[in-house]
Order: sequence, then C-alpha cells, then structure tokens
Amino acid sequence: VEKARGQAALATAALAAARVDLERCTIVSPVTGYTGRRQVDAGNVVAPGGQTLLNIRDTDKLYLDFTLSESNLPELRQALAAGKVEVLLFAEAAQGLSGLHQGDLKLMENTVDTDSGTVMLRALVDNSAGQLWPGQFVYVYPILRTISQAVIVPLSAVAQGKAGPYAYVVKDGKAELRALEQGPVVADAVVITSGVAADEDVVTTGQLGVWPGAALQIKTEPDDAVKGLIERRMADPDVKKLIHVLTARGETPDQIGLILGIPADRVQSACETQGQTP
Repeated sequence: VEKARGQAALATAALAAARVDLERCTIVSPVTGYTGRRQVDAGNVVAPGGQTLLNIRDTDKLYLDFTLSESNLPELRQALAAGKVEVLLFAEAAQGLSGLHQGDLKLMENTVDTDSGTVMLRALVDNSAGQLWPGQFVYVYPILRTISQAVIVPLSAVAQGKAGPYAYVVKDGKAELRALEQGPVVADAVVITSGVAADEDVVTTGQLGVWPGAALQIKTEPDDAVKGLIERRMADPDVKKLIHVLTARGETPDQIGLILGIPADRVQSACETQGQTP
C-alpha cells in the first residue's frame, strides 16, 4: 500500500511537471486588448528579450495626451489644486451624443515647452463601449472653471477707454455708458462681473458714433458683412464641435448663439443635424 502511494505521488509530480512544460509552449497576454499585425511567423527562432511577437493595446481606459497654452497655466494650476479637472472630448467621425466622451485630468508636465509655449497634459478617458481608438484625432475641451449664472455679452460690445473697459447699454432707446469689470473670454463672448445686468441690451456695432444719451437705432436683421461672418463660422468644423459640446452640457441655443456670435435658430438647426436635442 505504501509503495502504491509513493508511485501515485510520483505520477502526480510528473503530471505537474508536464503541465509546466506545456505552459512554456504558450505565451499568454498580460492584458486584454486588441492585437496588431503578427511580427513573427510560425517557425521563426525567437529568444528572450528579442523581437516583439505581437503588439497588444488595452483600450479601456485610454490615455489622452494634449497641450494647453502657457497663458492658461495659472488657471489650470488653480483648478488642479481645487480638485478634479473634467475633460470633454469629441471624436471627429462620430455623430450625435455618441461622439462625446468624458475623462479626468491625471498629469501635468513639470515644464513648459519653450518651442511651442504649451504645457503637455494627460487625461484618463473611459472607453468601455470601445468607441475610441488609439491614435484617433479628437477635439479636447478641459473644463477649468464653471461660472454659474454668468452674465455674458458679445466681445464686440466691449470697448477700451482710459479708465478701462466699457460698453453702451440701451436705456429707453438711448445709450448709457457703463464701466465694466471683465471675467474670462469664451469664444466670441466675454463674462461681465460688474456693469451690465442679465436683462439689459448692449450696443455691439457703431460705438464710434455713439455718446451717452445718444438715440439708438435697433437693427433686427444683420447686415451683409455680419451674415457673411455667420456663414463662415457655421462652416467651421471647430465651431460645429463646440456647439455639440455646449449642447451636451445643457446650454440653450440662445446661450450658445451669444457665445459663438451665431443666431439661435442656426444653432438649433446645427443641433438637429447632429442628432441632438437642445
């Protein structure tokens, strides 16, 4: 009986050794992902640390590397110190809301590139649905700060004087000069922290011919030059992507139109074309 038990133990050890030898005949990927082309064919001689057999990319989650101008560096550092920085990205080929993805900023390079005046950033993006692909071009929008209930006016409404920025506000059909305190500039609009209320109208063209108390002519239709500018903006793919992103974040066509200098009905039409509901 004892002799038989010993033979059984030897057989068990031989089986374990055979399994180890069998495992050495198979290379198992340490990650789950998509493979590239085979770089070594069957029958080739390979050695440890030699030629790469196969490239495998893990696509969930993905690193997103992009740059930001050094002029935004103070605000970027302040946002990172305050907590998580959200990053929105939009895939070029996707349509509708399926093209919008979200990530979190994870890394800021410790130096500014002196050749380009930019700082390299890295975000981590969820890709569980597999809609993004390594190396794919995307539009990136880092959200450094969110201002609730902000008052914004077209950038063309703000002029510079000896005492600083100012604008003409429409009061009973006449011009009223207001000194302004400005916030950040976003596309074709500027945030006003003091000087203009949310329900007030401002003069956007012809300020050189306006003085305090001057009677104003309200135009309801843009002139040919403004119409041409609107058409050029609507044809700009960057503007279309920004409309998509702002709509996905809950902005109304009126708000988007003010930011981008485009009529709200054109924004509405662009959203419907992209399969979104403003």
